[in-house]
Order: sequence, then C-alpha cells, then structure tokens
Amino acid sequence: MNQPWVLPTILSQPREAEAAQLLRQYFAAPAGQPAFSGSRFERFAGGGDREQVANVVTADDVIAVSMLSVHVPGGSALRLLGDVEKAVSEDISRLLALLPTDLELADASDDQLAPADELWTVLRRQGKLGPTTTSKLLARKRPQLLPVMDSVVLNAVGHRRSTKTNFYRSLRDSLKADDSVLLKRLHRLRTESGVGPDISDIRIFDVVVWMDGTRHRRE
Repeated sequence: MNQPWVLPTILSQPREAEAAQLLRQYFAAPAGQPAFSGSRFERFAGGGDREQVANVVTADDVIAVSMLSVHVPGGSALRLLGDVEKAVSEDISRLLALLPTDLELADASDDQLAPADELWTVLRRQGKLGPTTTSKLLARKRPQLLPVMDSVVLNAVGHRRSTKTNFYRSLRDSLKADDSVLLKRLHRLRTESGVGPDISDIRIFDVVVWMDGTRHRRE
C-alpha cells in the first residue's frame, strides 16, 4: 500500500503563477544558452523515446543524463550500450519494448508498470548506478511514464526510500487523486509557462518541485 504524500504548497492553486514562473526560469535560454542544462534533457538529440532508439540505451542517453548532474561510470556505460556483456543490453531492450512510449503515468496500471520495476533492477546491477542516476536513465527512455527521482523532490513530498512506498505508483496516485486535480494543474502550468507540449506532466511536476526546493536551500 502506497503511503499518501504531502504535496508541497508550490503545487497549490494559490501559487500557480509562481510555479509557472519557475518553469519559465528553468527552460529559459537567453541568447541560445540554457539557464539550466537539464532543460535539454528530454529534447537532446531528438529524445530518448524516438522510434529509432526507443528500446536501446544510446550514447546520447548517457550524455543527456549528465545534463541532470549525474554521471554514468564508464564500465556501466559499456554494459548499457552493449559494448560488453551484450546480454545486459538485450535484456534492457526486451524490457523497454514492454513499456509503450505513449503511455502516461497517470493512465498506467500496476501490471503495465511491472516491466519498469524489473528494468530498474537490471540497471541497478550495472556497476555503480545509484537510484537517482537509474531513475534519470529510465526517465530519458520513457519521459511520459517514468519520473525522475531526485533527493530534493523525495524530501519535498515526504517519500522515504527506507519504506516500501513505490515512487512511481505514489506519483500516479497523487496525479489521479480528487478527480485528477494535480494532473489538471500541471496541464495548466505547462500552458501558462509556454514550455511546450513535448514536456510531460511528470517532468513539469519534477521541475516545479525541484526549483522550489533548491531555491529554499539557497535562502
């Protein structure tokens, strides 16, 4: 049973204008230079879920996750890319093929998320891939379905890795709670900020909560 989250107030209705401004700041690119490299995470090299590469981890994916301030060790990268131990990359491709690129987290059943749990385990076994880096690799491959897990966001929503609470399912349940009020708010924030329809609901969630949380750390 997933434990209910306490959503940060930045996602409340009275602070929608403030949340939209945080999104604009994150995705801003004055003179072509992004204010935050992570703003190119989904879009770099055409995206990790485009048809030609949707079911394989590529060098572009490894570069993309570095834009979110994590590092994939060289040995792990070689296994993920199929340069060594091809059985690993084949297993990853098999599991990615079970996760539709057009399935959104809010619409996913537990059965549809099951391959993501297995994929998580496969990635975590590859050298020194920690949970944050693993989540970012998976988010690169399935940005509509699998969210980024960052310590700032985990703390903000009260998610504890030491419990059996599952982040994917807890976020899905939060999106759908109370007639999908959070999901509808994220839709509005994407529109109001002008970020673009290619940025997923769960990435809007992640960026707003992360921007608000890191701002408070600096204050």
